[in-house]
Amino acid sequence: MRSRQYAPVTPHNAISSQQDTTGPCTAHLPRDVRLQSPLVDARTGTVIRGALRYKGARGGGVPRRALCPLGPVSRGRSRGARPVPLPADTAHGDNVAALARPAGHIRPRLVHLQPSVHNPTGRTMDEHTRRAWAGVLAEQGLYAVEDNAYAELARHHDAAPVSLAAQLPPAATATIGTPSKLFRGGLRLGWIRASTTVIRRLADIKKSVDLSCPVVDQMLAVQLLRQLPEARAQRRSRLRERLTQTDRLLRDQRTGWRWERPAGGSAPWVEIPGADAEATAQPARRAGVLIVPGPAFSAVAGFRHHLRLPFADHDGDLEKALPVLVDCVDRSRAPR
Repeated sequence: MRSRQYAPVTPHNAISSQQDTTGPCTAHLPRDVRLQSPLVDARTGTVIRGALRYKGARGGGVPRRALCPLGPVSRGRSRGARPVPLPADTAHGDNVAALARPAGHIRPRLVHLQPSVHNPTGRTMDEHTRRAWAGVLAEQGLYAVEDNAYAELARHHDAAPVSLAAQLPPAATATIGTPSKLFRGGLRLGWIRASTTVIRRLADIKKSVDLSCPVVDQMLAVQLLRQLPEARAQRRSRLRERLTQTDRLLRDQRTGWRWERPAGGSAPWVEIPGADAEATAQPARRAGVLIVPGPAFSAVAGFRHHLRLPFADHDGDLEKALPVLVDCVDRSRAPR
């Protein structure tokens, strides 16, 4: 006898229908994948862990190696994987051969990519680079997880982003999305689209972790996704304004920091020459300024001279925080 307490509630079917009509990264997917209901979870990180666990279950153990530029490396390690970083410029330009070289001798099981908007660099793949990636992935027979968590925050256009997965066989790829980056960070929902076989296996894995993600959050997401085109245009317009303000503030400070204008996302990836980002983050936190240092985004504790500098919060926050941060950077450069 089934308990009413655990009767399945599936508003994710409504989420699926909203995605099919308005989008994030679904309009260009193969039809048989779009017709499948996505697996909805409480956050995209859990979805990524599920994908890693699925690939491990198929081979009798967690994947030994997962290729990724910068990304959720801690999630890979939590499943026993060995994350292998790729050069950041593989997401921007012609250096896609960097994937073929390591794939030839380390035999990876999975590749994690953020082609639409990469976190933390804010870079995007152009069409030529996407086609090159798709060719290498198909040639190497690698399973690709396309992480589109930040895809709705692309800066240059107001249309739905094009999915890399549209150029790959449905059985060889999964796409991940979330409404939280576009609407509200507190809306802790994520979903994954993949072949029927993968979704069924991931659903079984999810049952061993929890019975359901919050139904109220799913119902709220359904309502918000109905306003997706308008919300996308408004959010991107606001981010463009904030990026222009951030550029001006950074130049006015004459910090000597280096950065490139991101093609998307809500934070520039800033290089602070001669300073240690982790040594900067600690006193900044004590002064009430929270930043994420570069090593948090690296599989090998790299990028010690980089930090992610969010600009998307309330008006005036960065203007107040930047002088504090500049002082902390200068102190981290001082001889000890």
